[in-house]
Amino acid sequence: MTAMILHTLEARSARVFATLDARPQLGALWRRFVALSEATAALSMEDVPVPEQDILAPITGSSMVHGDPQAAQIARQIHSFIQRPGDMMKNPGDVFDRAMRAGRLTSLVDEDLGGRVAYHTSEEAADWAFARQDFEIAAPDILRHEAPVTFRLMALAGMVNKMLPERVPIAERLIFMAAESAMRREDRLSDPIVGRVLTDDDHNISAHWTLTPSLALSRGGYRTWSPASTAGRQTLAERLNASLDQNVGRLGQLNNWIGEVEGFAGQTRKSRRRDLAQLFMKTPVLSAPHVAEELGVTKRAARSLLDDACASNIISLLTQRSTYRLWSVPFMARLIQDKPVQARRRNLSDLAVERSQASPARSSTSPAGQNMTAGLSESMQSAARDLDDAMAKADLILSRYTVGNARG
Repeated sequence: MTAMILHTLEARSARVFATLDARPQLGALWRRFVALSEATAALSMEDVPVPEQDILAPITGSSMVHGDPQAAQIARQIHSFIQRPGDMMKNPGDVFDRAMRAGRLTSLVDEDLGGRVAYHTSEEAADWAFARQDFEIAAPDILRHEAPVTFRLMALAGMVNKMLPERVPIAERLIFMAAESAMRREDRLSDPIVGRVLTDDDHNISAHWTLTPSLALSRGGYRTWSPASTAGRQTLAERLNASLDQNVGRLGQLNNWIGEVEGFAGQTRKSRRRDLAQLFMKTPVLSAPHVAEELGVTKRAARSLLDDACASNIISLLTQRSTYRLWSVPFMARLIQDKPVQARRRNLSDLAVERSQASPARSSTSPAGQNMTAGLSESMQSAARDLDDAMAKADLILSRYTVGNARG
């Protein structure tokens, strides 16, 4: 059952990637918006609500934070990783480090426990170092397997879930997205030189993913991230399929919006409208001071341009306050309104319990070289067996279709 769902998901996500690969501007814009929603959903699943405006505050020049400032800073790190996940094929250790820094929530102060934060002991730090070494060796091997991308993703997610000393679902989902991005990059059909030229103006997007696990597991009711179990993999595959439908629907809306923006900008190559339209493509939420600084105009002229775009239904007014107003593209406004379901509140005591319930950590006194001499660790071997089982199921399904087609 899971193999069939994964084959369907692979066919659909590959088509989405091909579309975005053929239109780099649309792909960068779509991923920019979806990344923002995915970042808020990732923290929402840990009951740490962060408004999208707080993530974008440094870009818009706003000093106002609507939620918790520390949570907003963590959300920005997650958002940055999603937009620029790095190359897991070439530098798996760097991707691992960035994902853990962004997603482990070790810097989040727990007010219920007197404002304390979690710190690892030297033994725990050694366990994490061993896990990183294992990941550096095993991840590229799985990513280069001949299986379809979604099968390799599930195998990698299960392996990471089993090998880490403690549960870190946000970081694991970030690694999931980075892995897909790396594999899709290898499969792209466009000329990499042409693609690089077309996207050179967009310095904030270097991702190639199509699947959003946090949004998938938070839409329509909360589901736990559990890729190491059979039931968890099936739930994740089903949710990713459903979430892809919603994201693709928004892709069509965004494509229509790009056409409207081109009409708003007009045919003149040098105009304030065209400059504003180009700014829309880079920043989904804008303020008058930010527009004034970027375009080199007065704040009054910036407000006039924004009001003009708002009257043309190119952007929407997000805040009605007279002292500080924010405008957003309609697509972004709909994302902000479509909030994921929030889970129960978590604190540092929850994290401590999860650490105690996690799989027994390897001895911190084991030398790194001795740790890997015998080959892959048990968790890696288990993930490899899972991958082989999935491939056998996939081959069976494909053979059935082949037989059916031959008979037809």
